Amino acid sequence: MPVLPRLLIFIFLFLCLDGATVWASPVPAPKERREFQAKKIDGYRSQRAFRYEQPAPRGDGLSAWIRRWILDMARSLTTGRIASHVFNVLKWLLPALILGYAVIRIFGMEHVAPWSKPQRNGQKQTADPGDDIHIVDFNAAIANAETEARYRDAVRLLYLETLKRLTDAGRIQWKPDKTNADYVAALAGTDIAADFDALTNIYNCTWYGDMPVNGDAYTKIKPGFLGFRERLRS
Repeated sequence: MPVLPRLLIFIFLFLCLDGATVWASPVPAPKERREFQAKKIDGYRSQRAFRYEQPAPRGDGLSAWIRRWILDMARSLTTGRIASHVFNVLKWLLPALILGYAVIRIFGMEHVAPWSKPQRNGQKQTADPGDDIHIVDFNAAIANAETEARYRDAVRLLYLETLKRLTDAGRIQWKPDKTNADYVAALAGTDIAADFDALTNIYNCTWYGDMPVNGDAYTKIKPGFLGFRERLRS
């Protein structure tokens, strides 16, 4: 083998062995051991800039606990499995309720609906006596209003009773959607038109005009309705 290649091989092997020796040599141990001074550590701890721990949450009382509980419940209802179950129930429940209400309204089954008023003697008890004047016991209703000093209600009941007597006598045709002006116009030109118009004005002022009616005023108003009742009987 020529001299030059052998020289190059020798140099390469020498470098490899020298590098391996350097890499395999252990890391020298430090000459001296350094320790932190306790006073300096305490000094750092007293400075706010070196406080990294999070403060413990303070107790905010019952109101804060309730607020967190409500937020957790709202979060659970809008996310996760609970929200999925609620959505699946509402997806079928709401259309069923809407369809059931539509069927009740279309077929006139309000009297059997859970929210309907209880019936007495086969007749539906209405909350407002003006809904159907033919099923109201006016004598009992007026006496009850007078006993409880509800004089505005008593005047209204007297006027509704007058409409019923006019309907029974065939002088007007009562309908829930008619106005008082309609009944005045229906009696125009008759022998009772002036008296009925006066009673209508009294009723409008006390009921729609919020005119206060005390016991003394009621004792002056009631005879006009009773006198009109006697005229219808004659």
